[in-house]
Amino acid sequence: MGLFGKLFNKSESLDTTKKEQKIKRTIFDFFEFDLRSLPDETFIKGSDEFNTVNEPIIKYRKRYNDKLLGIFDYMEVVVFNNGKKNISLTVEGIRSISINKLRALVNDLFLIYGHDSDNKAAFNSNDIKEMDPNDEYGLFGRSWSDSDKYEYPLMISRIDSELSMTIWGVDGNES
Repeated sequence: MGLFGKLFNKSESLDTTKKEQKIKRTIFDFFEFDLRSLPDETFIKGSDEFNTVNEPIIKYRKRYNDKLLGIFDYMEVVVFNNGKKNISLTVEGIRSISINKLRALVNDLFLIYGHDSDNKAAFNSNDIKEMDPNDEYGLFGRSWSDSDKYEYPLMISRIDSELSMTIWGVDGNES
């Protein structure tokens, strides 16, 4: 097969891979498992606690060897009395974060949620500056936190050398 034939076949297989990817229409489409069914038996249960309004909560945590969304190492699930859950993904040490994966995540979230609460849009050059690991006060983030506007509000933010993404109000219902 000649050079052009190899190039053609290679691009054909790339197109097939793109077609097979799941189209992201909700936050649940980002994962290969159902967030609504978590925590499962692979999570470590923490102690029973009370939140700021004195309601009982249970925290569960799991470390992932393969990074979730290509970025995050840990997941924490906080289960409330009413069955709702807050799910937080974190990575400690922002030096390990691929800017390209973070860009893809933010841009996908922007396509689903639109402009965030601060009217921020797609990933841009300011975001790269805010994620600079040498700047200990970087303020990177997006927040779609208006529960009246979003069924599953979420926030992605950097605090010091940690990046986290939290999804609020997850339940077992299909969206």
